Amino acid sequence: MLSGLRSFVGLGGSAPAAADTPNGAWQIQAPLASPLASPKRTSEHSTFRSRCSERNISDDAQAHPVKLVVFDLDETLTLVSYMVEENDTPEVVRELVKVNFETPWVDGSRIAKLQDMFEDMKVGKDGERRLLAILSRNSNGAEAVLRLLQAADLASAFCVIWTMPCRQAVPNGAFQSSGGTWTCFRPPLTRVHDHKADVLHAVSCNPATWFPQAAADKAFSNLSLSVENIVLVDDQRANFQSPYSGRQVCRYCKVARYDATYRSFGMVKNMGGIGARSAADYETLVMFVDNPSSCKETLELRCVQRNVRASSRKHPVKLVVFDFDETLTLATFFPGR
Repeated sequence: MLSGLRSFVGLGGSAPAAADTPNGAWQIQAPLASPLASPKRTSEHSTFRSRCSERNISDDAQAHPVKLVVFDLDETLTLVSYMVEENDTPEVVRELVKVNFETPWVDGSRIAKLQDMFEDMKVGKDGERRLLAILSRNSNGAEAVLRLLQAADLASAFCVIWTMPCRQAVPNGAFQSSGGTWTCFRPPLTRVHDHKADVLHAVSCNPATWFPQAAADKAFSNLSLSVENIVLVDDQRANFQSPYSGRQVCRYCKVARYDATYRSFGMVKNMGGIGARSAADYETLVMFVDNPSSCKETLELRCVQRNVRASSRKHPVKLVVFDFDETLTLATFFPGR
């Protein structure tokens, strides 16, 4: 790790290039002997890719197949989020769908690629049905999230929508019955900490209270879950571990965040979106859901170069700045005076 850091900042030689290995790890490549021999770089968008990880699960992963994939909405399914209002005209709705879901950086319809990905996820390798759900921190409530997904023709892929925080003014839940009808309900959010990791642990402990379909559908009434059976796809790393209880999401996919000049909006900060910058995201996520043990979490330092002109040799590293707390220290406790 330390030798990799020294190589990255260029101590003792020219700055090397970064590359992704097949298993998703980050490695330092040795400098090329001659700039004339430089191949076309294929990892220039590696910092925009979604990254999947499994942690704290025994080697017997076959005992815990993925049964439920939970997606965030804002900057995970969307690039940016502008909600559809009930009285919006069809023209406005079409424009909102385009702005929310379609990417200018990757060819083809992103909505169509999401639809294909959802279909591929719905059936496990053993033929067992897999459920897809939405868990969004969105104060507009479940109805607003459903309205946006329906406008983009994505709602049918999901069996339930949960929104946070708990609000009395709007429903925090909506579920889809076997006939395709959506009905609002109130999930028991008041019984758990206001954090996604705590919510998913509660879902695994008592699925029937979070899936109202259980009253009429055997596929849900017989649903048995552990937290190891759940994957959370989200753009916020803080959502994978609760600061209140310490509970963790064992399997997760971190969607890339980035700042970019976007359409007519100018510079937009903290954008996201599965596949918005890298078409590899869709296949990566499907493969992870089918075989999560192939992406074991590694506690390794990761170095990244971004927004630097191709003539990087003209910009050698001259200053290295370190944070102190939990960077130089493992945990920080100051001695008393």
